[in-house]
Amino acid sequence: MKYIWLIIVLLSFITMSSAEKFPVGFGVAGGYSVGDPTNFFFVEGTGLINIYKELYARFGLFNIQFQSTGTHTSFGTGVFCPGIDLMLFFRQQSLAPYALTGFMYSTGGGANNLLLRLGGGVEFIPSVLPTYPYAEFDLDINAATGGTNTIAIFKLGIRAK
Repeated sequence: MKYIWLIIVLLSFITMSSAEKFPVGFGVAGGYSVGDPTNFFFVEGTGLINIYKELYARFGLFNIQFQSTGTHTSFGTGVFCPGIDLMLFFRQQSLAPYALTGFMYSTGGGANNLLLRLGGGVEFIPSVLPTYPYAEFDLDINAATGGTNTIAIFKLGIRAK
């Protein structure tokens, strides 16, 4: 098993060193979630992988929610909280609107949740730094064991890629 991981790591380094630019990026955002049963502020960290030209995969690294019942923290593995998304950018000179779709699966506490995400945003392209401020709106449809609810999320953040 350790040889498989060694081969994967070596292939990753070879792929990254042959790319024109580093195909991985990171982001951090703060936002507000409006949904059932609670509304809350949150901070999240994400990773980005450039798949092809303007198509990216975004995966969750961490999510800290400041709910009325207390602070909830999750460290994601990508698919499990806060989820994985596909993002398609439409680059222009000073900004890049984008569309996204994704999902998240979680289980625990006697419930299974499958969250489907649709959304979009705009990324601002600065002329100097390789960081990109952005604003995003997501609509999450949560097909939970006990029923279905919809959550609207607005976030502001910054990405480095």
